[in-house]
Amino acid sequence: MTWQREDGQAMVMAAVWILLVGIATFTLAVSFGSMSISTNWISHVAQQAAKGGGTAGMEAQAVAVGNPRFNVPVVQQVATQIMASNLGLDPSSLAPQSGSPFVSTPQIQVIVTNGPFPATITVPFTGGQTITESYPTVVVAIQGDLENWTGHTVLANYWSAARIYEPGAPP
Repeated sequence: MTWQREDGQAMVMAAVWILLVGIATFTLAVSFGSMSISTNWISHVAQQAAKGGGTAGMEAQAVAVGNPRFNVPVVQQVATQIMASNLGLDPSSLAPQSGSPFVSTPQIQVIVTNGPFPATITVPFTGGQTITESYPTVVVAIQGDLENWTGHTVLANYWSAARIYEPGAPP
C-alpha cells in the first residue's frame, strides 16, 4: 500500500492507526491505574486497621498507670472488621463480595505485642521479614489473590504496624 494516493485513503489509514494506538495506550493506562489504585487502597486499609484496632484495644487502666498495653482480642476483632468492611469482604467468612479487589478469600493476620521489649515480630506473608519494637505494637497483614490488568491472578501481600510511644521517647 502506498501512502501517497489522491483519493485520501492514506490520510484515513493514518487516522485509523493513530486512533488504534491511542485506544490501546488509554486501555493500558486505565488497567495499570486501576491495579495501582487497588494496591494503594489495600495498603491504606491495612494501616487504618492497625491504627483503629490499636486505638479500640488500648487498655485505659494500663495507660493511666504508665504501662500502656493492648487488649489482644479487641484489637484483633476491630482490625479484622476494618479490613473486611473497607475491602468488600464478608465480615464473618472474609470471602470477597461484589466490588472487592480480591478474587478469593484473603488471609488476614493481626499480631499484638505487649512486651517484653525489645520484641522481634516476624511479619506474616513476607518470607520471614522481621521488625524490632520497643513499645506495644499492632501488626496487620493481609495476603490474597488479585486480578491484574492482564486478567491474570497474582498473589499480593500488604502489612502495616501501629505503635504506642512513651511521651518524649524517639519513635
